Amino acid sequence: MKNKETNRSKNIYEWIENPRITRFLILGFIIICVGLFVSDFFYVRHPYFSIDKLFGFYGIYGFIMFTLIIFASKALRLLAMRTENFYGSKAVDSEEYPNEELDLEKKDVS
Repeated sequence: MKNKETNRSKNIYEWIENPRITRFLILGFIIICVGLFVSDFFYVRHPYFSIDKLFGFYGIYGFIMFTLIIFASKALRLLAMRTENFYGSKAVDSEEYPNEELDLEKKDVS
C-alpha cells in the first residue's frame, strides 16, 4: 500500500465545522436553556428584591445583560478602532528584510 501524506494542518476543532454536528450542538444548547428556564417552577426561591419573584427573571436578566455587553463592545470598537497604517513605520510588519536572511526554500516544481 502506498502511504499517502496529507498536507492538511491539524485542526482540533474541525469536527465542529460539520453542519450536522453544529445543528445538534445548537439544538442541545436550546434544550438546556429551555430546561433551565422551566426549572424555575421546581425550586423555592428566596428573593431579596421584588423583581426576583418574576418567573424566569435570572434567565431573562442574563440574556438582556449579555445582549447589552455585545452592543457595548460594538460601540467601544468604534472608539478604539485605528486605521490600518496607524503605527506607520514603527509597526513590526512594516520592516523590510533582506532576501538573503529570510531562509527561503527553493522548491523544484517540475
